[in-house]
Amino acid sequence: MDFLPVHDLPKNTPDRPEIIHDFRNLSTEQLNGLYQSAHAFLLPSIGEGWGLTLTEAMSTGLPCVWTHWSAPVDYADATIGYPLPVKVARFFVSNGQYGADGKWQSWVDWERAGGIVDPQDIIGAMQEIYDDYPRALELGKAASERMHSRYTWRHAAQRLIKILEGV
Repeated sequence: MDFLPVHDLPKNTPDRPEIIHDFRNLSTEQLNGLYQSAHAFLLPSIGEGWGLTLTEAMSTGLPCVWTHWSAPVDYADATIGYPLPVKVARFFVSNGQYGADGKWQSWVDWERAGGIVDPQDIIGAMQEIYDDYPRALELGKAASERMHSRYTWRHAAQRLIKILEGV
């Protein structure tokens, strides 16, 4: 795989060679191939406005593990994958950017809530997938069927048209 060099990250980003930063702009076919090359997909996020990468992974039939918080609660459950239980946490967020001097320059600060998962729950879900991969593939297939029957761009466009027609 060809990855962009880490020098494209902010100058004071810690050197973490175990983390791969993949900035490629993949075609749909390449992205599908990337998902298909994996045995599972993990999204332990604090919160999602939708979770596009999760729905993309689910649509391919890949067994998925996710933080069961915010948007995924509306479209995903234990019948199609491995939702991680959450502890709701409130935390302080600072939005800004790194300046030319390498220092963080904040311009918006706010408090928000997020779903925090226990790392042991992540390990447990991944162990379930490892121990019973045929079941994980069945859940992945069910997830794919759900995504294709309810959550395509066509479905979103049709829903928007109905909403606009009612205005």
